[in-house]
Amino acid sequence: MVLMAARGFTLLGRKRALAAALLLLVPLVRFGPSYLTALRGAEWRDTAMDRDSRAAAALTRQLAKPGDTLFVWGYRPEIFVYTQLPAATMFLDSQPLTGVPADRHLTQSEPVETEAARARRFELARARPTFVVDGLSAYNPRLAHRQLPRTAPVVRELP
Repeated sequence: MVLMAARGFTLLGRKRALAAALLLLVPLVRFGPSYLTALRGAEWRDTAMDRDSRAAAALTRQLAKPGDTLFVWGYRPEIFVYTQLPAATMFLDSQPLTGVPADRHLTQSEPVETEAARARRFELARARPTFVVDGLSAYNPRLAHRQLPRTAPVVRELP
């Protein structure tokens, strides 16, 4: 594909500059609104999520004792770094347990696979993590860990 695209690009001749300008519009259209939002001083979702992760990690660190483990419901891997707690399972987030892939899990709840996800939830229940930090339910209540069968008992739930 790359070779065919490169060949087509060379065949454009003088229109190459126009094609390059059009290609540069893709990142501008994709990321421009986020940058404009940040420049206006409005809340940027990514930085808001990071601040929330840091606050949840600080609270977890205050409550943690040696030997405690962590499971993060949602995709927030930075919480493992901020808490310095070991993962309770080999699964570092809820996606393999719900069957709903990244980004889609923020707005949709239809799984792309179900049987393997069910088996993984049994493994989470057996692991009994000390802390379950829920970083997803506020964005998508349909994927709240309490809505799904066979999730681990939540010892402490953080905002």
